[in-house]
Amino acid sequence: AFGPALNVFSRHYPILNSSGEEVRPEEAFTEARKAVANYRFRKLAHIDTAGFDPLTIWYLTQVATYFLPATEVEADVAKSACAD
Repeated sequence: AFGPALNVFSRHYPILNSSGEEVRPEEAFTEARKAVANYRFRKLAHIDTAGFDPLTIWYLTQVATYFLPATEVEADVAKSACAD
């Protein structure tokens, strides 16, 4: 995931935030990582990551990727989201 992000960052350097300040590569990669994680989680659970802590997002994504069919994890995530 870092290769494509670095390619875009390099082509558009310097990257500026909404305040006009230069964004460091570390900040850009952190935001790219968050966007990819949120995208993967939404594809998996059909809901946004809002309300889930980072460890839970990571865990559910890993379990779905490596151990369970997505449908089982989707059902569990939906049940836990509705329980709150």
